Amino acid sequence: MSSETRLTPRQARSIKTVEVILDAAKKILAEKSYEGLNTNAIAEVASVNISTLYRYFPNKNVIIQELLQQYNQQQLDQIQPLLSAHSDKNKRVELIIDAQVKQMVKAPWMIALKDALRSVPALKAVKASADQHLIDLVVHSIPQKTAGPKVNGKHQQAVMQVLVELFSNSVQMIVKAPASMRSLLKAESTLLINSYLNNYR
Repeated sequence: MSSETRLTPRQARSIKTVEVILDAAKKILAEKSYEGLNTNAIAEVASVNISTLYRYFPNKNVIIQELLQQYNQQQLDQIQPLLSAHSDKNKRVELIIDAQVKQMVKAPWMIALKDALRSVPALKAVKASADQHLIDLVVHSIPQKTAGPKVNGKHQQAVMQVLVELFSNSVQMIVKAPASMRSLLKAESTLLINSYLNNYR
């Protein structure tokens, strides 16, 4: 998370307000990409006063961080059952890619945000924080005997960082590719990731 903190909603009305703000940000990202995203536009689409928005989110990057963390948690919720669904470790990677592709297709705002995270220098710290959040979720939520790789400490951190980038880049590439290429790209991405993981299984 950013060093800039935000007010955590506790009452049902406040929680709903935050959800409306986040939904407005998703709508703008999907329709106008990152360039169209600013706090005034978010407040307008959400039909909330700008001061209300700032009460929960001091700037748009904190909104982006929250969107990414929620998306990361959804990814993990999808991945966990897949890891125990098949004993074939190679098949697990294919299933994870499938699930993440389906998730991103349903979230066009995330495609726009992923593009921005890779091209906008001001978002470098936001991307690093989001990637670390996902790594921490995976490391602490998925048993190593189930997920691998079987390494510890800094080595584990490095391997997980590589995997986050491999999966993220592969999924984004597949989603943005012509439909006729998606199956081939998925197969090649699965091969690449499994080849890397086989060094640690």
